[in-house]
Amino acid sequence: MNKIVSLVTLSLAAVISGCIEPNPGVLTGYFIDASAEGICYETETQTGCTDSAGTYTYQEGERITFYIGNVTFPNIWAQKRATPLIVQANSCLAQNITPSLNCPAVINMTRLLQSLDDDGDYSNGIKITDATVAATAIVTLARPLYFSMSIEAFEADARIKYILENGGGSRTSLIGVDEAIENLANELQKNALWYADSDLDGYGDPASTAIASFDQPQGYVINNTDCDDSKPTINPDSTEAANRIDDNCNGTIDEGFKYIFVTSQDNTGDFGQYDLVNGNGLTGADNFCQSLADDSIALTDGLPEGTYKAWLSTDAFSVNSPARHSQASVPYVRYDGSQLAVNWSGLVDGSLDSAVLLDEQGGSISNSVWTGTTEFGNLKAATVTCNQWTAGGFAGNVGFSGVSTYEWTSSAGDAAKTCEQVAHLYCVQQ
Repeated sequence: MNKIVSLVTLSLAAVISGCIEPNPGVLTGYFIDASAEGICYETETQTGCTDSAGTYTYQEGERITFYIGNVTFPNIWAQKRATPLIVQANSCLAQNITPSLNCPAVINMTRLLQSLDDDGDYSNGIKITDATVAATAIVTLARPLYFSMSIEAFEADARIKYILENGGGSRTSLIGVDEAIENLANELQKNALWYADSDLDGYGDPASTAIASFDQPQGYVINNTDCDDSKPTINPDSTEAANRIDDNCNGTIDEGFKYIFVTSQDNTGDFGQYDLVNGNGLTGADNFCQSLADDSIALTDGLPEGTYKAWLSTDAFSVNSPARHSQASVPYVRYDGSQLAVNWSGLVDGSLDSAVLLDEQGGSISNSVWTGTTEFGNLKAATVTCNQWTAGGFAGNVGFSGVSTYEWTSSAGDAAKTCEQVAHLYCVQQ
């Protein structure tokens, strides 16, 4: 039964549009457990029995009660659609059961309706005959029929057996539970809401105007889970790629990848100025990175959200310290999605797959970068960290963002800049 429970919401939400109303103020609704004929109804202003299309009438704001002879169903607010799920929703809730195709009250009602059909052929709709109505006389006001009883108790109720055996229909016992639920679920799906699928990828646009229809309209699908209906490669079934897009529509951009960029702005070797609390160089450098990353994240096609830290080492924390960086097991990529390393180990094995090169908005930066770090992620030397990347230092080790060799993080010849000079930073997504 669980495979069809997801169709419940289709019934709760479906609304038939474009109906021709009999006259102003009087609205037309449809009773659906297949099209059900012969179910009578009453509102404050309307009364009658459904026709072969399951049609009933009502006015806005009225409550409606459906009944078959002496068998009365719970009254509900009149609306464009009535199904066993809608009619029995409050019965389910009264038992602390979420209204669904697994709720006993829903199952009992749909089993009874389908079993009362005059010819036993659900595919051509349900028809309640006069003989069936007459047989319901066994149900009295003093002892009404409750649909919220257990499935087993309902099936064993002597009145149910009497109605089926004396109602003139083709069945003398209730239809099976699984068959009844499957029939109802298929009917709810046929009467579902359909959503525009402009890119024809099988996933509908949640922003589109839904169409309620017995048949699937061309260019429409039954779900509304697409997050970009203009691109067929973007849908919940797509594989996430490193492209700064939510390819699989799960609300997260580029999960399974970590980004590294070169800062578009350069700075002296003093990053303590960006830590207004303690003047810490690493904290200030991280703040420098995060500020630029946040500017990119705010763009439509910018970097994915996250924490970004500077690729800097000190004598307290080297880049390769787990306390410093998260050391992910997924690929590290640059702004254009090019892979830099297959994982953290690849970042610290001596070289990269590509040069970092690109800044937080995709611009090319081929220039010196403060690192203080060897190609293996270790501290180069305490003497080349610009006094732990604060004011008063003499020299800082640099790499070069335009290459993928070991010089990306530690330029040849133990290259260093004086701390008053400027260079960029590498920023790593955690």
